[in-house]
Amino acid sequence: MGSRTRIPVEPRIAALIGILAGLPLAAVSCGGADSDGIFSDGSAGSAGSGTAGTGGTMTGAGGATGGAAGSGTGGSAGGSAGAGGNACPDDDGDGETVCAGDCDDTDPNNFSGNTEVCGDNADNNCDATADENCGGLGTFVSELTGNDMNPGTQAMPVQTINQGIVNAQTIGGGVDVFVAEGTYNEDVTLVEGISIIGDHQCDTSSCSWTRGASATPSTIQNTDADGVLADDSITRATRLDGFTIEGNDGGGAGQGRAAVTLDGGSPTISNNVINGPDVTGGNFRSGRSQGLIVLAPTADPAGALIESNEITGGMSGGNSSIGLMMDRAQGVTGNLVAVVRNNRLRGGQGRNSNGVAAFGTTAGTMFVNNDIAGGPAGSGTSFGMAIEGVMTIDTNRINVDANRVGSCGNGQQNWCGGIASFSATADIYNNVIQGADAPNSTGVMLFEAEMPAGAIILNGNTIGGSPPTGSPGGGSRSAALVLRIGDCGTCGFNARIGRIRNNILVGGDASTRFAVYEDAPPSRTQEPEAFENNLLFLAGGPAGNDALYREWDGSSATLHTMLGAVNGMTIPQSGPVAANIEGDPMLGSMGHVGAGSPAINAGTATEAPALDLDGETRPQGSAVDIGADEAG
Repeated sequence: MGSRTRIPVEPRIAALIGILAGLPLAAVSCGGADSDGIFSDGSAGSAGSGTAGTGGTMTGAGGATGGAAGSGTGGSAGGSAGAGGNACPDDDGDGETVCAGDCDDTDPNNFSGNTEVCGDNADNNCDATADENCGGLGTFVSELTGNDMNPGTQAMPVQTINQGIVNAQTIGGGVDVFVAEGTYNEDVTLVEGISIIGDHQCDTSSCSWTRGASATPSTIQNTDADGVLADDSITRATRLDGFTIEGNDGGGAGQGRAAVTLDGGSPTISNNVINGPDVTGGNFRSGRSQGLIVLAPTADPAGALIESNEITGGMSGGNSSIGLMMDRAQGVTGNLVAVVRNNRLRGGQGRNSNGVAAFGTTAGTMFVNNDIAGGPAGSGTSFGMAIEGVMTIDTNRINVDANRVGSCGNGQQNWCGGIASFSATADIYNNVIQGADAPNSTGVMLFEAEMPAGAIILNGNTIGGSPPTGSPGGGSRSAALVLRIGDCGTCGFNARIGRIRNNILVGGDASTRFAVYEDAPPSRTQEPEAFENNLLFLAGGPAGNDALYREWDGSSATLHTMLGAVNGMTIPQSGPVAANIEGDPMLGSMGHVGAGSPAINAGTATEAPALDLDGETRPQGSAVDIGADEAG
């Protein structure tokens, strides 16, 4: 990627704790708790009556002062404790009660042991001194009201993110940078131990610095091809959180243009809207538009954490538009790892379009609970995910949102759809996957291309051959699952790929439909390693050239329209073909099955996932259910 002057890194000696860091805070016990474990202040109890001698008093346990002293002689000291009060409140919810030392129970950013937030004029660590060891500096940034000659306090913020980072390095101790609304036209390079937190309120009329209170976002408008950059010194301890990040439009460059580039870095990227740039010209790599690109080698073995973002590719004039790209330059070795969860990922307009393109990834890479879709493709293909490498794909929704489904031109003969595996090694569990708006649409394509296929476990998924709205583009073929081998010198001739069990395979609604379609050129074959306990469904049954399974022997195709013929197949050198069933799975919203579905209790325990798409344990009944939902 492009070069850039980097800001020197100061050592990190502490991490910012508390609400601004987004960390969960446990309640601290002091007296009685209510049912959810958080203490309520309540109202003071009524005074008790007692019979103690003159002067006896008693403090109510967990409440206000107890009964007043009784008069007379003898008897017990004091009255009974007042009921319903709370002597140890935690009104601000910061996890520390006033009994435990909270010096300001109205502000969740102030509690014992907290890291001092430089520039907020508050005693964040409750040591009776505000902004100690800050040298008069702060790390508050406001494009609308700031000046880089200011000290960076809330009252006098700096104007640029880079100056906020310089202040944080000068202060030391791992303080973070707090960024207000506005548009920041600058190159931002992350520095280890200094998180950048956006979405704070500060405009020309008022500055509360409350997070999430602004009507406009904190926007980073990139000024180069790399976008926000994290080099190999960056770990997950450094966060980029709460921004809208816009890529810089322009000609093809390096590994393509991107809004965010992790060049060996492994930060936490969370709660952002990331939009890739528009790219003109360039070749296979340099012409790509990418919302976020992760480049090998990944310095941190755990990889980056990419969580709760919306990431979209821009427009590529001659190549690919990709929401999230993972890639390695030719000849580059080492880890390429990330954990990607709870995001919305979509490709933009390009020759090819992918919500995710992950090539050359290594063990530990995971895609969990994301909404993923391809975008509009030109002369190439559109897939929600195009993968090559090692990874786990679990509990995602791919091309499920009818408003976010990839499409391919009517003149194309390419398959387009949900997941395309190019000789990957992957565990694919519990996903709900649909096809694309395309003449040839598939939910999943397992493709041996350019090298021998890796091991694929495709187990417990719900897969449809068409998009949720059908095929408005006039689809000619739709298949839930395509098994394919390429016509290339480095491919095999009799490929076996995929241990395929416990999947619902719905053929779709094109003019010709298939639950499974073996697709190979002459003299080559592509077969599964195993094909057991799947539910095959063509609405209305096979008609015309439809088939539950299209088998290819290297010279001719056999269309199996009867379930017995599918289960009676003999696949050379492969595992069993057995116990597959046929019928309407009675699918509801988001892949759930209805009561009475033939998918219930019809699966096999072999390589089945332990949980379903809702996190429920498998099995619930006498056997695991077929599909992503464990309903039985």
